[in-house]
Amino acid sequence: MGRKDKKKNDAQKKEQRQQKQASKVAKAAKKAGNALFGSEDIDALLAEFQALTARRTEVQIENGVAPSPRANASFVAHPSKSELILFGGEYYNGREVKTYAELYFYNIPKAEFRRVFVPNPPPPRTSHQAVAVPTGKGGQMWIFGGDYTSPSQKFKHYNDLWCLDLDASGKLTWQQFNLPGAPSPRSGHRMVYFKRKIYLFGGFNDAHVTIRYFDDMYIFDLDKMAWSKVTPAPNAPWPHARSGFGFALHESSGSIILTGGYYSQKKTGQDLVETGEVFSDLWSFNTSTNTWTLLKSSMGKGRSGMSLFSVNQKVCAFGGVVDGSETEDEITTSEFFNDIRVLGIRRKAWEGLEVFAGVEPAKREQYFQEQKQAEARRQAAIQAGREAEEQKKREEAQRAQAWRWGASKDKSEGKEKKSKEDSDDSDDDGVDLLKQALEETKGEDELEEKDEQSETRGLTYVWPRRNAMVCVKGPVVYVFGGAFEHDDKEITLNDLHYWDTRKNQWSTIIDNDLQNVVWLKEDEEEDSDESDEENKDDDEEDEDEDEDAEDNVEPEVGEDDATAGIFFARTKEYWLKTAKSQLPNGEDKDIRKLAFQLATTKFGNATGGDKK
Repeated sequence: MGRKDKKKNDAQKKEQRQQKQASKVAKAAKKAGNALFGSEDIDALLAEFQALTARRTEVQIENGVAPSPRANASFVAHPSKSELILFGGEYYNGREVKTYAELYFYNIPKAEFRRVFVPNPPPPRTSHQAVAVPTGKGGQMWIFGGDYTSPSQKFKHYNDLWCLDLDASGKLTWQQFNLPGAPSPRSGHRMVYFKRKIYLFGGFNDAHVTIRYFDDMYIFDLDKMAWSKVTPAPNAPWPHARSGFGFALHESSGSIILTGGYYSQKKTGQDLVETGEVFSDLWSFNTSTNTWTLLKSSMGKGRSGMSLFSVNQKVCAFGGVVDGSETEDEITTSEFFNDIRVLGIRRKAWEGLEVFAGVEPAKREQYFQEQKQAEARRQAAIQAGREAEEQKKREEAQRAQAWRWGASKDKSEGKEKKSKEDSDDSDDDGVDLLKQALEETKGEDELEEKDEQSETRGLTYVWPRRNAMVCVKGPVVYVFGGAFEHDDKEITLNDLHYWDTRKNQWSTIIDNDLQNVVWLKEDEEEDSDESDEENKDDDEEDEDEDEDAEDNVEPEVGEDDATAGIFFARTKEYWLKTAKSQLPNGEDKDIRKLAFQLATTKFGNATGGDKK
C-alpha cells in the first residue's frame, strides 16, 4: 500500500506541477504581452482621459495636498506671486509607470501645496518643458512637448503647445495653440524664456524600433505667435544632438548656456546593439546673433539629468548622474550627485560650491559619533588652554610676590602700604582675568550651541538625484523630487528643499527618508498568496535558469517559448543585465526597451521567424 500511495502521490504531484507550469506560461505570456507588446491603445487611454476631464467644467482646488513622488515634471516660479507651479511628471515602481496631468501650486509664505484642476487641461505627460512669462495681467506658463508613458511603458511623444493663463484676479484657463512650423514630437528637450521669446533645443523621439536625437534650435515669438527654426551658417559650430542636458539663461550677457546631456544610437544587423554617449562640453548661444560658441571649459566627466539654472546673475548646476565603475558581475553602476557648481562667465570655468546637504540616514549614527569625538577633542584643547593660561598667571603672581618680599627692609612704611595696595591690585587683576575667562567661556557656549544647530540640520538630507525639478524665486533655489538608484531600487522622490544663496545653506520643507518607498520587482509573481511549497517548487524549476544568469551564459530559446514575449519573460534578468552594460547611463525605461529588443532579436534568429 505504501508504494501504491507513493506512486499515486507522485502522479498527483506531477500533474499539479504540469498545471502550475501551464499557469506560469500563460501568466508570463499575458504579462509579456501587456507590458512589452503594449496591449493598451494609447489613443484610447488619452481619449478616456479627455472624456473624464470634459465633465469637470469649473476650477477645483484641494488645499494642503502635496505632489506624490515623481520625476521629469515641470517646475517654474510664478511670474507675479510668491508661488511655484508644478505640472505633470512620472513615477515608476519597478513594474509599471504612472504619468501625471496634475497641476500644483506651492505657496511660499504659507509653505503649503494645493492641487488645482483647471478645465480642458493638457493630457498627461512627462519630460516636457515649461517656462513662466510675465504679463501685465498676472502672467502665463507655456508648455511644449513631452511624452505619455502608459502603465505598460508604451510611448506617445507630443509636439503640442499649451498656455496656462495666470490671471491676476485668480482665474485660471488652459489654451492649446496649433501653429505651423512647430518642432517635431519630442521629449527631453530644454526651453528658456528671454525678451518675449521662447528658445527650444534638442530632445529625442523613440519609436521603439528606432530612436532619433535632435540638435535643432527653435524660437517661439510670443508677440508674433509664430515658430521659427534657427538655420546655422555653413561650417558654423553647433552642439551635438542630445537630451537630458543643462540649459539656462545668463540674462546679463543675453546668452544661453548648454552643457552635458545624453545621446544614443541603435545599430541593427545580426545583433541589436545600442551605444550611448554622455557629454561634458560647454556651449554658449548668443540670442542677438543666434549663433553658438563652444567654450573651452567643461564639467569634467559628463553628466546627464542635471538641473541648470540662473540665480544672482550666475549659472549653476545641481545633481545629475555619471557612469561609475564596473562591478565584478560587469554591471556598470551609476554615480548620482547632490552638489552645486557655479559657472564663472568671465573665466568660463566651473567651480564647486561648498553647501552642506545633510547626512544620509544610514550614515547619521557614524556622523554624530564623529561629531561627538571632534567636540570632545575641541573641549579637551580648550581645557588644556585654560590650564596653561592659569598656570602662567600663577607663575607671574609668584614672581611678583617674590620681588615684593625681597625688597629692602629699610623701606618706609608708606612704601610697605603701597606694596600692600599693589598686592590688592594684583587680586583685582585676577578678578578681571576671571571675568575675561567667563566671557570666553560664554562665547564658547554660544559656539557649541551653533554647532548643535549645525548637527540638527544634518537630520535631513538632500539626496543625490537626476531629473529633479528646480526653479528659482529671487535669491532662493527650490528643488523638488527626481530619482536615483539605492539598494538595487530606483527611488522616486517627493521631497522639497531650498537653497538660500544669501546664507549658502540647504533647508528642508518636506523630507524623504525612504521608509515608505514602494518597489515591485518586474519578475515578481502576481499571485502573492502562493504557499511556501509552491515557491520552493518554483525555485527548483528555475534553478538551471538562475545558474545560467549567474554564469552570464546567453539563454537559448526553449520548446516552451511559444512567443518572443514568453522567452523574454523567462530570461529577462539576463537581457536587462546585458542592456544595462550597453547603456550604463541610460534611463531605466530605455534599458528595459533595449533588453526586450535584444531578446526579440535572439528569438527571431533562433526560430527563423517561424514563431511570433
